[in-house]
Amino acid sequence: MKQALILLCSPRVHGISDTAANIFAQGLCEAGATTDILPLRAYTIAPCTGCGACAQPPHACALSGSTGRKKDDADDIFAALRSARLLLVASPIYFYHLPAHFKALVDRTQRYWEQQRTMTSQPGALRPALALLTAGRIQGRQLFSGALLTLGHFLAPLGFSLRESRLLRGMESHANIHERPALMAGLHAWGQDWASTCLA
Repeated sequence: MKQALILLCSPRVHGISDTAANIFAQGLCEAGATTDILPLRAYTIAPCTGCGACAQPPHACALSGSTGRKKDDADDIFAALRSARLLLVASPIYFYHLPAHFKALVDRTQRYWEQQRTMTSQPGALRPALALLTAGRIQGRQLFSGALLTLGHFLAPLGFSLRESRLLRGMESHANIHERPALMAGLHAWGQDWASTCLA
């Protein structure tokens, strides 16, 4: 079991948020934490259709393998999320929100929300999750607000609590990262700092 999971949510291979996440991952690994990097774009995720099948126990998704008719890879991603002690979500911001493929996964979390809603006992301690969001825009007071709000509600039924975020503006190209040694050092140190959580 990997101690830390890094979820790459950009549809673009080697995108800017990928680059920033890899620097964080280097810090984690150098501090001794085992890390799994999962590029969401490599998985097929069908959009939720709002069919309501998950509203009643056993809260099975009609698109899931739990019904015996697996149609996509969402269950594989949820399994990886369940096994991680620490989660980093790395994503670009498109039109003030999360990319479409990632939002499809968010919507598929409905069944876990339904499970939580009908639980009679209190859930266990929430594991830490971190957000690393990049945007090309420099201005915009609410640039990250919608994504952070959605992430909080996405993570809670999966057993995570959003503890920290790094919100990077003006990220138009990789040069915007590589020409800022202080930014790179900060991301690396951030990974090293959080490794202690994985190793505790």
